[in-house]
Amino acid sequence: MEYDVNGTIWYGSKDPSDSDYCGKGCYWRVDGDTLIIGGSGKVEWSRRYEDIYVDEDDEDEEDDGNEYHIKQFYSEYLDEYYFVTVPYDGKYRRLVIEEGITSIDDLAFENEHMESVKLPDSIYEIGLRTFDGCSSLKSITASVNVINSGWAGRPLLSHITDVVMTGKARSIRRNAFSDYSSLENITFPMGVEEICDGAFWNCKSLKRVVIPRSVEIIGNDAFCGCESLKEVVFLGGVKRIENLAFSGCKSLKTVTLKEGATWIGDLAFSGCDSLERIVIPESVEHIGRGLVTQDSLKEIVFGGSRLRFMSILKASGNNYPLESMRRKGLKITFRKRLF
Repeated sequence: MEYDVNGTIWYGSKDPSDSDYCGKGCYWRVDGDTLIIGGSGKVEWSRRYEDIYVDEDDEDEEDDGNEYHIKQFYSEYLDEYYFVTVPYDGKYRRLVIEEGITSIDDLAFENEHMESVKLPDSIYEIGLRTFDGCSSLKSITASVNVINSGWAGRPLLSHITDVVMTGKARSIRRNAFSDYSSLENITFPMGVEEICDGAFWNCKSLKRVVIPRSVEIIGNDAFCGCESLKEVVFLGGVKRIENLAFSGCKSLKTVTLKEGATWIGDLAFSGCDSLERIVIPESVEHIGRGLVTQDSLKEIVFGGSRLRFMSILKASGNNYPLESMRRKGLKITFRKRLF
């Protein structure tokens, strides 16, 4: 590594095994096909050689093909300049940021070869369009707190197929993954109690969801438009499924709710054109509009008695006679006798 006598331009090494600083207290290193960032604090990242301010004597200097680009920034605390170098467009395919890093600069990554990113729980802020240009990026592991903080880079992540959320949080924020049209697999973090409104709205490629035992509320439109969703596994704990929660999940065939569920909102499964069977526990107190009249539905299994089922429908505003349901070919099984 070397820089000019005035300390204005840093000429980064072309050897991808090198390492250097990328912010006050942050450093990067390359290990095989993995870029690793460690240290503490904020990753300050330069992106384009043309953006660097140079001395007047160097204004006409041409880009020498150097793959590493730099950024010069001023520290108020140390009253001196620091030089930051990063591998701008190396061949690394994985990014691993270690615990201790707290935030990442805007437009930090522009690597078209990068396939996966692992972010630590210590990160609380991701800059605007952080993964701009990462067209091969498919998998992200990130703290749920980063996602809930605004997830600033999300408009550019529509090509992501796998998301693993780490850390702890009470909820998945509203519209956190809405319109992630390529998302196929999602892993929830520990302790989540609520999947908020529209959290996975229009995730058209999502195929299977396992709802953790800790989740109690699935919000309005939470999985609306997930047309490839074939299976939803409720591990237990869900109490409320709000309005339109699974509306438009055209591939969903069966739903089995666990004991403890109390509320099925209006049109919660409307537009689920393949839904044939639903198991409703005795604990349910409200069955919203549209469920028992769903055209595709062939069987309802209710955990209580006929009398309880009909009283729930009436209290929910569904004055639909049992015989009318059966005449349309709907089979209703009661697990408890009427007494």
